[in-house]
Amino acid sequence: MMENKEVEKWIGRIGKAKKKWDKYHDLIKTIREYYTNESDRNKQNIFWSSIETLKPFIYFKAPVPYIDRKDKKQNPVADMAVKILERALEWDLSRQDFDGVIKYARNDYLLSGLGLTYEQVNSEIARIQTIDELGNPIEIEAVTKATVDTLYFDPKDFICDCQRVKVWEDVSWVAQKIEMTKREVIEQFGEDIADELIDPAHDKEQDLDNDTCVWRIWDKKDKQILYVSEKVKDKFLRADGDVLGVEGFYPFPKPVFATLSNNGVIPVPDYTEIKCLLDELDGVNDRMSLTMKALKVSGCYDSSMPELANLLAKDV
Repeated sequence: MMENKEVEKWIGRIGKAKKKWDKYHDLIKTIREYYTNESDRNKQNIFWSSIETLKPFIYFKAPVPYIDRKDKKQNPVADMAVKILERALEWDLSRQDFDGVIKYARNDYLLSGLGLTYEQVNSEIARIQTIDELGNPIEIEAVTKATVDTLYFDPKDFICDCQRVKVWEDVSWVAQKIEMTKREVIEQFGEDIADELIDPAHDKEQDLDNDTCVWRIWDKKDKQILYVSEKVKDKFLRADGDVLGVEGFYPFPKPVFATLSNNGVIPVPDYTEIKCLLDELDGVNDRMSLTMKALKVSGCYDSSMPELANLLAKDV
């Protein structure tokens, strides 16, 4: 019964936060469509050229790891430890598309006003043979491989606490929307939720391939990671503890925000600030185009030179 109330509480919190963030998420869609000129409306896309100019100034290429010691006293062991850490970071960056992920976040910052990535630990567990303290052979489960990957976090899937929040440090929870098929949800979180996910009015096999939404919640206050579906109201899909144990709890640093006042953490994209100028420029271009089409050129020429007749027909 207690879990029911906790699930209801979190579904309620997500619902309230979504209402606060919906306008911003709609704006992201509008900005992306304008930037990529999907409507073919803005023929002279000065916004696109401005963003392309700014991109390399914000982030150009993957960083080169550099580690230095605070204590400058000669210490061969500490110097070797520094080199080992640098080589480890170089290897970690080379085995994944770190550069590409950071560029996704850079683009989001310039367009949407919010850039974010997060770290995910991936582990492989296998049963291995070993011996106990008495020398007897035993079989145990052990982590055989573990990696940390930097992943892209789309701002349109991001919401966070908005109750009594003025600055980022006030945020007590963050949630990520994950689109999954019902089949994937059941495979990942267990068969016992199938009856609540599957719509009895539809064919079971077909409904399993339909999309549903799962919210991953990082609860900083109680240091737990919760998985919630608005279709499963009686229990959490899964509840994990503080698996990373990093400072600040969240698996990501403070997001890169554009314009913010100390009155909330929903950013104002730069597009919003210059939209009136972009609209005015589009209007000027439209009027110029219509004027050019309405112009009629008249003239006369020497009939002894008939080739001049084609001169006025040329698009010059």
